[in-house]
Amino acid sequence: MIKRIFLKQRMVKQSAVKQSMVKRAVACCFCAGTLMIGLTGCGEKDQPSETQGDQLRIVEEEDIPEEEPETETGKEEATEDALAESVYNEAYANAIIAIIEEHKLPDGQQAPVEEGFDYEIDKNTFAVADVDEDGVKELVIVWSNQCMAGMVEYVYQYLPEEDDFHLEISEFPGIVFRTGGFATADWSHNQGYGEMWPYTIYEYDPAEDKYEVTGQVDSWNKAVSATGYQGEPYPDDVDKEQAGVVYDITYRDQYTGDFRYSQSDYDDFYKAVLSDKEPLEIKYHKINYAQAEKLRIGELDPVITGKIVAPQVGDFEVYDLPDGKYQAGLQPDNIYVNGDEVSASIEIYQEEIYDIVDMNTLEVGDGIILEDELIRVKEVEEKDGIIYVNGGLEAGGADFAPLDEENCYVFRGDSDSATYKDYGMTYLVFADNCLIQDTSDWENPEETVVPVDQFADYAKERDLFMSCYNTTIRVENGKVVQMTIAFVP
Repeated sequence: MIKRIFLKQRMVKQSAVKQSMVKRAVACCFCAGTLMIGLTGCGEKDQPSETQGDQLRIVEEEDIPEEEPETETGKEEATEDALAESVYNEAYANAIIAIIEEHKLPDGQQAPVEEGFDYEIDKNTFAVADVDEDGVKELVIVWSNQCMAGMVEYVYQYLPEEDDFHLEISEFPGIVFRTGGFATADWSHNQGYGEMWPYTIYEYDPAEDKYEVTGQVDSWNKAVSATGYQGEPYPDDVDKEQAGVVYDITYRDQYTGDFRYSQSDYDDFYKAVLSDKEPLEIKYHKINYAQAEKLRIGELDPVITGKIVAPQVGDFEVYDLPDGKYQAGLQPDNIYVNGDEVSASIEIYQEEIYDIVDMNTLEVGDGIILEDELIRVKEVEEKDGIIYVNGGLEAGGADFAPLDEENCYVFRGDSDSATYKDYGMTYLVFADNCLIQDTSDWENPEETVVPVDQFADYAKERDLFMSCYNTTIRVENGKVVQMTIAFVP
């Protein structure tokens, strides 16, 4: 259980933050002026005399002033920056806590929590980054653990002077934030005739402190449909390169839509508008108490000075599983019987394992990825074969135990639980001779072997709990040949 810490929010006037920025701007202007004076002197055509050369050499060797210590002004600016950073971190951390506990978004509106998704709120994510490049970090919330109609991505700016939040943009998840205050957002659906996914262009308006729609792009591929929405024929006259595609582009007053643009027109548009607007690298985190507290103390995105150790997982597609053993999650209602065939919709997982050499050479300053989060190694100790990172689990760190048969390490959490990579859901048929073994009933620990043709009724009658923590399947030739359901305390 993570201790929840609630600190009274500190208030810092935005004017203080702005004054800090002004001070730095003045300093930069002074330095620039000094540089220009130096360049002007260097640019004179007259060559220095021998005496002048000696004087210059003397200055270089003897009269270079010692490096001045940091001024009080510099210390004040650093303090102001740190204080401003802590105020934003705390406000955003409190906002994450409110989402978890009250299902309230930062501006007070109800989060789109659909019944049945409450317990998986940490499958939604957030980020803290200056996405609009206005010099202040924003809180990005991606609400994706939902039916598609309820999926939303939000960007909020905290206003210290008002102790409130301002919504800059809300869109379907997957916004690509770009340099120059640009952003592109794919549409939630592609119901047209284009192979390219349509998208909307946003540009940040500093005066309004929000993103404004400035364009949209859709496409029409002749191979997809030779006629349009109203039965109109594909515009071959527009497709001057005979590329088989035309574009519906709207952008400010320069492009006016209506599928009147060819491939070369789109290429010119993209080059002029988006080609130099590089996507920003944004690190997203799970919405949970642990990440909120990391944000509060300024350790959400740690600085790594050494190597980064990542878990090793299988490289495969969930719809084409190679033969092997997998952790599985399924609901009794998702087991189907069609004549003699029994099948199920199954969530596929694999335990995350760590290379033994990487773990045995782990050092302070390295990073390790655990449950999709990057952790900075502050201390590491090996005792009785267990590697304790940052004091181990009891101190808020992590324990890693060896798996001798696999020649690797695995994370061990509360109740000796492991971590798993979720590959997604797939549809699998059970082999006629599949061995289904159930020992999950703590009142009746004896193993129950369940015939395949009775599995659906058996699971529903007992409301059988099957998750990655207690259910293992073995797949051969695309079918489930063995399933084990164990007791989890």
